[in-house]
Amino acid sequence: MLLGIICLSLALHYWLSDRNAVMRALFTVQAPIARLSAKCSEGAPDWLGEMTSHGIVRLKALSTQVAFVDEQGKLSHCETGWKSTMLLSEMVDQDTRFRYGSLTKPITAAKVLDLVKEEKLTLQSALDDLFSMPEGTGSVGDVTVGQLLSHRSGIRGQIFVNNMTPVCPYALSDLISSGNVGSVGDFQYSNLGYCILGEVIAVATGRSYRSAVESSYYLSERNIGYVQYDEAVDEVERDFRFNDFYGRNLKGRFDYDAISSTAGMSGSASAYALLLRDLIKGAAPDFFYSGDCDSSVFKKCYGYAFYEYSPVSEKAYQIKEGYLPGASGVAVINENREIFVWLGNSDTDNAAAGQNMKGFLAELAKTRF
Repeated sequence: MLLGIICLSLALHYWLSDRNAVMRALFTVQAPIARLSAKCSEGAPDWLGEMTSHGIVRLKALSTQVAFVDEQGKLSHCETGWKSTMLLSEMVDQDTRFRYGSLTKPITAAKVLDLVKEEKLTLQSALDDLFSMPEGTGSVGDVTVGQLLSHRSGIRGQIFVNNMTPVCPYALSDLISSGNVGSVGDFQYSNLGYCILGEVIAVATGRSYRSAVESSYYLSERNIGYVQYDEAVDEVERDFRFNDFYGRNLKGRFDYDAISSTAGMSGSASAYALLLRDLIKGAAPDFFYSGDCDSSVFKKCYGYAFYEYSPVSEKAYQIKEGYLPGASGVAVINENREIFVWLGNSDTDNAAAGQNMKGFLAELAKTRF
């Protein structure tokens, strides 16, 4: 009796003092259950089902989707887990929406490159010209569309700010006149830069970013929408156990309108894979990375929409990762222009280091993809 009380007291203590640590420990028990819940579409290749298991184990998500579009345009898909509480809620299906995070960026890049093809702007178009700023604005005004696309603008600043108004899109003139630029030409991943590109699209089309990409890519017909603080009724519930800052009581109080063009979209893996298929058909060559770079080095070779990475010497992938608190994903395109998409409802453990994603991509490279 006394031992039971002690064990219960210890469990309650750890639950109250460090809930995430308890949930991380429980993950090892829940993961096999999630793997057993996997279901795939008829005719899906065996390796696609195997990747669902690797996603659970390596990328630390219990509720997941994978989608694959082959050379003939055929879609296959698999799902694991539940929309909310394990075993007690509806299971994830093909249409369940997940947060795309930065998987939004290739859609923004595609629209910018479409506008370049339509000669409504160029890759050399500078911000001071696009936004009709006075001469002598400063170094931010000299930043070009191409530099923003490739994360080489040097612009400093954040848009993921809690309970604050971000400088983009609400004070762009102040940003452009500020001169707050680092080393132009050097790679520095920038969410702010893609927010600015959203405003570039708005200026070039005469309509809001959301309206412009909707008219081009029919996102609503694909059941691709935009995120808010709380999950929509058709979105999977997020799992924050591997996030040391955000959680159920602080999911990220961002300005979700402001992040529309950088990380604002939500949808299924199947919808995203089919959208990429359609974007690739008419894509400009610049949509894919094709520079002189050592692609065996992880996240070194960034282009306008993807980075190129070769997990093994005989395969080169075009890759884009996406993260938001309680959500993660990756899209991969091989040299045959086949498409693989994985989405999960959890933060990839230590995503910044990239080791888990590298391991996941190494497993993908072992398949026929």
